Amino acid sequence: MSGLSAAFPGIVDQGAATFSFVLLVSIFGFGYQAFAARKTLYADASLSPFFSAITFWNILAMAFVLAPLTFIGVLPLPPLLSVILPIPAVGPTIYTYPPLAVATLVWMYLVFAIHSVSNVCRPLYHALGSEVALQAAPYAAAYPLILLVPIAAGVSIPFMLFIMIFSEIGQHMLGAGWWFLQYRKTSNEMYYYGVLSVLLHLTSVLPWLGYMIFSGASKSGLILFLVHGFMMTCMFGSQQCLVETAKRTKKGDSKGMY
Repeated sequence: MSGLSAAFPGIVDQGAATFSFVLLVSIFGFGYQAFAARKTLYADASLSPFFSAITFWNILAMAFVLAPLTFIGVLPLPPLLSVILPIPAVGPTIYTYPPLAVATLVWMYLVFAIHSVSNVCRPLYHALGSEVALQAAPYAAAYPLILLVPIAAGVSIPFMLFIMIFSEIGQHMLGAGWWFLQYRKTSNEMYYYGVLSVLLHLTSVLPWLGYMIFSGASKSGLILFLVHGFMMTCMFGSQQCLVETAKRTKKGDSKGMY
């Protein structure tokens, strides 16, 4: 990790086994899951092509973002979250961070544009139909890109990561809340899998996050491997729930042809 320490200030060494595990699962596990889902969903002409497409791209986005981020401690998040609140008014900016760290940060926001479309448009599709979801997609994609403007203006990286992460949580909770209400009314499995996908997604990071915050300077390689294993298992399950939701989303259910 000595070479990475220069490129990513504040990096936490999480061990070679954890590094290899996360890298392999992110690239090959989620990559395979994305293309397997694409093959299954696109083979059924009765399913919504728009919903199937955003499901495929969302899973692929997880592969794109987890590989470079998880094993480096997600940039400066551990020192940010170790104090929880208040959010530091000052901190590293793109003008004080090494170029590779800045490139990784920008990459994360670009990939989050795909994730944002999935978070916003899937529940919108079920609630208001395909036309509304399609119209909302460019705005959902633009949101994380707009957050790059204050970053370019020199606002601290920890603060802007805080904004992005809690925005994502808000997107997830609104979608899960609506799906939950619909499931209580109809007992439709489509809504059940929508809720479960969010719960698994948000739960996945909790053991790792708690360990990174409260374990102090000394960290066990075995525990790091286990919490990352839990994280990746939950994430894999979350993505599979997205696929199950897409399998139950028909064109005729969406007030439109997409």
